[in-house]
Amino acid sequence: MKSLPLFFVSQGRRALLIGGGMQAEAKLRPLLEAGFEVHLVADVLVPNVERALMDAGAHYEIRHWQEADLDQADLIIAADVSQQEAELLAQLASVRHIPINVVDRPSLCSVTFPARIQRGDVQLAVGTAGKATLLATILREELEQLLPAGLGELAEALAQSKDRWQAALPKGAPRRDWLRSVWQEAKLGLPLQPQAVADWLQQRLPAERTQNGMVVLVGAGPGDPDLLTLKALRALQHADVIIYDRLVSPAILTMARADAERIYVGKNKGLHSLPQDQINALLVEQAQAGKLVVRLKGGDPFIFGRGGEEVEELMAAGISCQVIPGITSASGCSAYCGIPLTHRDHAQSVTFITGHLQNINGNPQDSELNLPWTSLARPQQTVVFYMGLTALGAIVTGLLSGGMSQSTPVALIQQGTCPEQQLLLSTLAEVEADLQRQPLASPTLIIVGNVVTCAPQWEARKG
Repeated sequence: MKSLPLFFVSQGRRALLIGGGMQAEAKLRPLLEAGFEVHLVADVLVPNVERALMDAGAHYEIRHWQEADLDQADLIIAADVSQQEAELLAQLASVRHIPINVVDRPSLCSVTFPARIQRGDVQLAVGTAGKATLLATILREELEQLLPAGLGELAEALAQSKDRWQAALPKGAPRRDWLRSVWQEAKLGLPLQPQAVADWLQQRLPAERTQNGMVVLVGAGPGDPDLLTLKALRALQHADVIIYDRLVSPAILTMARADAERIYVGKNKGLHSLPQDQINALLVEQAQAGKLVVRLKGGDPFIFGRGGEEVEELMAAGISCQVIPGITSASGCSAYCGIPLTHRDHAQSVTFITGHLQNINGNPQDSELNLPWTSLARPQQTVVFYMGLTALGAIVTGLLSGGMSQSTPVALIQQGTCPEQQLLLSTLAEVEADLQRQPLASPTLIIVGNVVTCAPQWEARKG
């Protein structure tokens, strides 16, 4: 069955809904939302239908339908009717040239209900000619995730400012290019209030807009691509350039826009693909070329990700920037291992520490870890060390010197949240020896504190 998608202008139109059961309930809400004058006729009403009709002040009659009911209708929906009645209604509607939808009987329909996405006056519809309505629903759910909540308000704001941007831009490509650039930013997130959206657009109207692009700092999370936020996914799917770190998993990169340029700037122990100042300069350079740049970082950009430094550099260069938080490694890895970072019986606070060794006098062989060990060794807290595998010996020595017990539980988590995740459970006294027997590699997170005993494998380890 071939079909042409159209939008039915519903204001002031009368929809005849025949039936009062579950099928009628499914059709009633979109009819009322669209502004139809609904007239329902049914032998019996389920409570939800009756309540919705009463709330909307819609007209309904508890009786069997009659042919005369069709005479004043602009649209007919036949729900909860027998096959014989459905065929008769379809025939009567055809004679009167009235569009009809016969629920779950596509061969009798002259119109079908699509799966709809609505943001104010903006509507998207997905249809399958009535052949696979569940598939249409699934597709709608997928599309729903890609559209910002303020899309309807953006359409209204564009209409309100139409005279200004049309006067500033010639017809054709200039207008399309400007609107496309606005849309690229809008997909990363819009304010929720209409006035806030209008103000947001006002800042991007042609007379005031710069030629620079923008940079979005995106937290990719600890590795599992399913932990990526929807906002981060939108940014990846619309980026012109993706500048990414070593800790970003390949599975996350596959979710990015296929033709986006990818630039690797990862750092590994003793090997920096690009120094930080050159990364900062690269971000500015790409944005000044008018591109939408995604700076993709493992975990969260503002937790040991040097995101703050990059934002400062971008702001100093006059580049628009945005930060999309990510799940930091501490919470992601610990959760996947069943270890709560705080627990009423074990820890009332949690401290994140970088375990990166600092060179002394520029000599890589002469490094130290200068931390407030007495403070870190306090009871009833959890201490999480990022990038601390190389410094494990110094961490153990420092915590013991600060007063922490040798029996304090320790968890080492390699490639947390990923299929390759490995967990080593130990104590401060034993962890270095245990690591010799079960070697781990970076990236490995270190969790110290009694919360480690909540791991499901803790008791088995002692056995």
